[in-house]
Amino acid sequence: MNVDYDHPKSNKSDRFILSKGHAVPALYATWYEIGKFVNEEELGKFRQIDGLLEGHPVPRIPFCDVGSGSLGQGLGVAIGMAYGYKYFLNSKSRVWSIVGDGELAEGSIWESLSFAS
Repeated sequence: MNVDYDHPKSNKSDRFILSKGHAVPALYATWYEIGKFVNEEELGKFRQIDGLLEGHPVPRIPFCDVGSGSLGQGLGVAIGMAYGYKYFLNSKSRVWSIVGDGELAEGSIWESLSFAS
């Protein structure tokens, strides 16, 4: 992924949508390991009222564009973002999404894929 770490919400950065929001600890650990956005103190406050890192991705976190966790929601958002990048912003940025196996039974996933195709 190409990310401008100083401006993570820039239209020049690729996007990552974690559709299976309950897997967010893996996302936090990834950002911690590469030394961006998440430090050890914040990891220690995971899911605490005074911490930044909630149990699902939320937009108030600098590297999260959308709240996810409702099954089937994230992929549709990712596809919409990709469409906007390509057709409205003339951007070469890419949008990545990870979905969960349980989501694959949701109709919205298949409707999103039908639109994307």
